[in-house]
This record gives sequence, C-alpha cells and structure tokens, in this order.
Amino acid sequence: MRVVLASESQSRRRALDILGFTYEVRPSAIDEKSIRDSDPAALTRKLAEAKPWKVAGDVQDAVVVSGDAVVAKDGRILEKPRGNDEAVEFLRSLSGSAFQFVTSLAVIRSDTRKMLSTVETSEIRFRRLVEREILDYVSRYPVLRFAGAFEGDGVLRFADSVSGSYNFITALPMSRLAVFLREQDVEVWVQLLVQDDTEEGIMDLKSAVVMNEAQFPEFIHEKIDAGPCCADHFRQHLLRYSGKHLLRLGFLAVPSEQ
Repeated sequence: MRVVLASESQSRRRALDILGFTYEVRPSAIDEKSIRDSDPAALTRKLAEAKPWKVAGDVQDAVVVSGDAVVAKDGRILEKPRGNDEAVEFLRSLSGSAFQFVTSLAVIRSDTRKMLSTVETSEIRFRRLVEREILDYVSRYPVLRFAGAFEGDGVLRFADSVSGSYNFITALPMSRLAVFLREQDVEVWVQLLVQDDTEEGIMDLKSAVVMNEAQFPEFIHEKIDAGPCCADHFRQHLLRYSGKHLLRLGFLAVPSEQ
C-alpha cells in the first residue's frame, strides 16, 4: 500500500519524512476558497478531507494523506496571507497576544474510500514583537505558504508559551498520523533510539529528538509495536537502560520490514 501526499506543503512533507516513508506528492489543486465555515475546526476538517478525497479518485492501492491549518484569534480566522503586506499585518495582530493554531489531518484509502480525520489545536502566546523583527521574518521566510504567516521557526522565535498539540511543527496533527496510517493498513513500527556513553543525561520525552542513524551509528535500535500501550513499552525499555547515560531518547515511526 503506497502513501500519497495530497499537498505541496514542505511542512507536511516533513511529517512523512520524519516517519521514514517513501511517498508520492500529488497536490489536489482544489479551490479552497469555495469551502467556507465560520468555525476554524470545521473549516480545517472540511479542507483536509476535500484534498485527499479528490486525489483518491486518481490513484489505486494507495493511502492518501492531507491536512490543513488556520490561525484563530478573537473570532477571526487567518489563513495564508495574500501578500507580504498582509503577512506583516497578521504578525502585528498576533504580537503580544494569545491565539489558537488549528490543524486537521485526513487519511483516506483509495479502494475503500474509508476516511479518517481529526482536528487538534495548540494555544500559542506571542511575546510583543518589534517592527524590525516582523519585517526580517517576512523577508527571510516564504510566509505566503503559512497559515497566519508563520510556521514552526516563527513559533520558536516569537512564542512566550505553547500548550496543547505540537501541530505547529508539521502543520498537521502528527501525533495521530502514524495511528491513522496503521488503521488504514499501512504497517508502521516505532523504534526506540538510544545512545549511551555520553554525559548529556536523560532528556525528557517531550524534549527528546529523533537522531539520524547515519550521524550516530552507535545507536541501539529496538522495534516496539506502536499500539495503544506504546507509552508502557517505552517505560519498560527505559528501565532496561536506566543505568546508562543517554544522549537522545525518542521515537521514530518507520514502515515495517515485514
């Protein structure tokens, strides 16, 4: 079962890259402005479901993935800016305030037309931004591709606090992506990545990063079923390495070799 991404978004490509999948990119080219809703969660779900639904009719034996994102603040929905001037206006309006980053994920099988979708929200508060850093960000990043005129780097650069979903990194709820792929019969495993003999200590799971085997060939790899007991499996394996110093500890979802 091949995986198809119904989007040209670099952020969503990053999600599948992190999961280790080989995939095709087939943008849906739907008219997004023809799909409207005043509720940001409903809007993103409608858009996310429309994209793979269209592509699924053109591919066989595939699971099609797509997503959508908007920023919501005080009843206003910010989608992608239409130009740099509007991007600057968006960032000015978010400066020094709290807002929601709303993302949706949709995964459909082309043969059965079984659709799975979800919506997740992160609560973000930007510190007060000065004009020169807004202009610098807009000049250095392709802001016209981002809902609200910012992406993960912008959150790291501007946010005072973030709570809820970590969806702002890949512009879709990546925490659900591996689960949905498995429910659509795409085999996914989780690897525990461990490197010992360092002095960095154990990192908190939320702070853990998945490192590349090519960079760190001394990693110990163990496959763990990515089922509902994944957290318990993680704790059990952590106990096995509790006497070692760990540089990085994280999960990497990869296609099963079986």
